[in-house]
Amino acid sequence: ICAIDPGVDNLAAVTNNVGLPCLLYKGSAIKAANQLYNKKLSRFSFQKKLSEEDQAAIQILLQKRNHIIDDQMMKTCKSIIQWCIEHDIDTIVMGSAVSREQVLTSRETGQQSFTPVPFSRMREILSYKAERNGIRFVVQEESFTSKASFLDEDPLESIPQQQAADFSGIRLSDNNEGQSSRLYKAKDGTVLNADLNASANILRKAFPQAFTEGDPPDFRQVIVIHHPDAETDRTNRASQKAQNSGISRAKQKRLNSKQ
Repeated sequence: ICAIDPGVDNLAAVTNNVGLPCLLYKGSAIKAANQLYNKKLSRFSFQKKLSEEDQAAIQILLQKRNHIIDDQMMKTCKSIIQWCIEHDIDTIVMGSAVSREQVLTSRETGQQSFTPVPFSRMREILSYKAERNGIRFVVQEESFTSKASFLDEDPLESIPQQQAADFSGIRLSDNNEGQSSRLYKAKDGTVLNADLNASANILRKAFPQAFTEGDPPDFRQVIVIHHPDAETDRTNRASQKAQNSGISRAKQKRLNSKQ
């Protein structure tokens, strides 16, 4: 089984119970596309009435933003499914992020109006890709998974009165204003990635016996994937360099012009 915690900084934090390294798919491309869209959209916010040209321009901006996000999510989901097939993962658990989309995205901009990242779209893509490949797909409600400590086996009951003091670990702050960083500190002082801690808790919440029967995730072994195409690009470049060991026609033309 593998579990996915969706987010903005890390589009997908993936843990498993078969002893494989954890995966972190960075969300920088989606984050940049969203920020650029909102920045360009802000120049229309002061106009009381938009002309037809302005409305058309806004639609073009929105389409570009949506295409970038959809492309990134499609490629990320494809990469996750391929990884599951290669390692015989037959069940995927994904945290339900619908209730926190606004919280995650608005934190980046303060008072600025911010278009939410459509995690529901990511869930939809993963669901049908998993079904096509015979992989079970489970959506898990994820309350308290970010606050609870996986290493300390904190309870994950959905109790409204449950406070942060009831958990063994804490989310570390990265500035004087107390804003949370991407790190989590367990009771024994172990520091790990907060999104991976939440991902492991999502898996534990969906399948309480998953780590009793399987292997707990090794949070020290993490593969960071900045973009799903990056590894493919590196492989293609290496292959091209190996094949084109001689002088290319363009380079030969430059040499001839110098002579």
